[in-house]
Amino acid sequence: MPADWTFWTDFLRSHNQLHYVALNFQTGNKNSNEGHKVIDQVQKIQDSIGRPLSLMLIGGAQFIPYAARQLGRFVLIDSKPFANAHRRRVFQADGDKQRWEGTWSLEGQPIDHILQGNVEKYARWIAARGATPNQSFN
Repeated sequence: MPADWTFWTDFLRSHNQLHYVALNFQTGNKNSNEGHKVIDQVQKIQDSIGRPLSLMLIGGAQFIPYAARQLGRFVLIDSKPFANAHRRRVFQADGDKQRWEGTWSLEGQPIDHILQGNVEKYARWIAARGATPNQSFN
């Protein structure tokens, strides 16, 4: 793994036009220790190349407070609001935890209102955990 980080550091140093780094936090990096190591490594790369990067946390909602402290700039890409709306589940913030409660719809009835509610509530939950949404969902 250190050789990979060295490669990416050199690559990003020589490609100033690149500002975004996308990393998946749904599998191996889902583990708290591994996820923190990855965020720390992105910070080291950023320091080494002398310019800010925007980390794209794919499925990394659990790391929002840590990423906000360490990096400041990041983007969260998370399909949970959509996937749970599809399963007729609505988001309810429960402190630092996510709670998805079952709901219902008639057969053939659109689920747009469930999705809209999930996206709005999830965005507020993310903001409360240290991230500042840069886009309104209204």
